[in-house]
Amino acid sequence: MNYQNRVCKDCGGVDFVEDRSQGDLTCTSCGLVAESHMIDATAEWRSFSDSDKAGADMNRVGGPINHLFADGLGTSIGEVTKGESNQAAVQALQRTNQRGSDPDRQLHSAVSVIGRLCNALALNRAIRDRGAELFKQTQPLNLVRGRSLEAVCCAVIYIACRLERSPRTFKEILARATEAFAEAACPKHPSPERETKPWDSRTPMTVAGAILFIITRMPRTSARPSLEAIAATVNAAESTIRLVANEMIPHAAEYMPESLASTEETRQIFKLQSLKQDA
Repeated sequence: MNYQNRVCKDCGGVDFVEDRSQGDLTCTSCGLVAESHMIDATAEWRSFSDSDKAGADMNRVGGPINHLFADGLGTSIGEVTKGESNQAAVQALQRTNQRGSDPDRQLHSAVSVIGRLCNALALNRAIRDRGAELFKQTQPLNLVRGRSLEAVCCAVIYIACRLERSPRTFKEILARATEAFAEAACPKHPSPERETKPWDSRTPMTVAGAILFIITRMPRTSARPSLEAIAATVNAAESTIRLVANEMIPHAAEYMPESLASTEETRQIFKLQSLKQDA
């Protein structure tokens, strides 16, 4: 991956691989060891188990250093669960943190957006990091001003995919971006709950068998397979298909094809009718 815009002294390559066990940084083009005995700045995991105390075991020592940010930290004060005892205190800290002078505030937001997009597109960590680096390079050029942050993030991901030899089309990125942004906005603007049907918990094959059973009992239908034959086809019990069919009869007008019966005809046929016998 591109490591902090470093260039190999021998071949001019920009792709390096880091050996964390040896602390070496090696050029992937010519094999030159550009740096040795490097300090691993990623998160350290330690365990201080105490069986006498209840609660979670605090086994992580700090977050990893991120060289994209001025302070080396990619962390911020997160959201607090509603109803917690310290909710007011955490919200006050959030407001103070947001009012403070953070030169990387826009970069923090961009990294979050890029992460959501990469997850939606199933892209690897190398593309995510390259996209974040590209976005940081646009900031001194004022390329983001007057443009949507999401649009710029989509553009840098498109370029990052090409640089990492895993190209994606504009249409693919835009389609996934719409889904990712919609999912991110849903917690803030919850949509009304979808109306549930009695057969929602049934398997798709059982529902298909019930629909087939109902449709083949319509006057305009020439084929009339037996309930036993339908049950064998969808691999479901006859009693289950009959039960689901009776649950679906009040809603038959919603899914009945017009070629078999109009909406009014369907309502008249199934008005006060229950498929208790295999006609």
